[in-house]
Amino acid sequence: MKIPDASGETILAAAEAIYYTTPDFSISSVAEYMNTKDLAVAKEAIEAAALLGFVQERQKDFYFPIDDILRLETHADAQGRRTVFRIRLESLAPYKRFKERIYCGDSPLEAARRVGALGNIDTEPIKIKEIFQRLGLFAGSFTQDGIGNLVCSSGEQSIGAYLDAVKSSLISAESARTFIERRVGEEPFRFLPSEALDNLTSMLARCQAKHEPKSEMIFALGTAVEKFLRKIGDESNPPVDLTKTNGVTQMADELRKGNVITKKHYGLLQAIAAMRNAANHGIDNDIGKAWAFTHETISDVGLLTLDTIRSIFDWTNRQSAIL
Repeated sequence: MKIPDASGETILAAAEAIYYTTPDFSISSVAEYMNTKDLAVAKEAIEAAALLGFVQERQKDFYFPIDDILRLETHADAQGRRTVFRIRLESLAPYKRFKERIYCGDSPLEAARRVGALGNIDTEPIKIKEIFQRLGLFAGSFTQDGIGNLVCSSGEQSIGAYLDAVKSSLISAESARTFIERRVGEEPFRFLPSEALDNLTSMLARCQAKHEPKSEMIFALGTAVEKFLRKIGDESNPPVDLTKTNGVTQMADELRKGNVITKKHYGLLQAIAAMRNAANHGIDNDIGKAWAFTHETISDVGLLTLDTIRSIFDWTNRQSAIL
């Protein structure tokens, strides 16, 4: 066994990216979500997410999310995310042994050495120590005393916090689903692919909780729109093949060429795509700076997206021109 070298935030980011983009997994999409151009960093985070049970490798280098866990994690607030992470981390046998040895009085390096020996782990003890110490502090599984020594946090506290996180996450998700149905209407709501709906509810719940980084919410929004447009293309008459397109802009191009959407819809989709590109593509070459966003802006874009989904559905199903 190898212990991948990744931080708690990058592990969660990799898992979330796979959840948001499923079934269209690609390491480049994960890297984009993580805001890195280094595919090796993204791959290490994916492997760590798989080790902790957030995602599953069903075939070589092709990963799928563990939906129940990630649906909870992507609707949780900042503390809830760390609590979910802690539960997964403390379920990992080598980490569990590491924490037990710290509790028994071993130094972190000695604990890591014993874990490596017992678990046949192909990672140097010093690296095991660094990784487990970093992840444990991120998750709240460890704290540090006044001189920097690791102190084990109570497992009983984590169970209570986990149950609170589950409750809060479920309430946030249900509230977001109810809002979306009211905003778009019953028929468009039923038409939305389940993965797109999950992405939209996650985005709204996180926006309400003032989640950071903000780019992750816009990424979820963009992937939801892509999944909606793909279904619109599949069910149009004749169907419009969007399998070779990449992103909202190219999908909108093809749907417009196929006379599936109107010029007004095309303009709305271009606006949504512009926000997605500004959030997820770093430095804007035109101005030499990265764009910043407020939670209020993201909320407004979310509302615009829901109205665009409703309008496109109404047009493609009833030729109703309602914006």
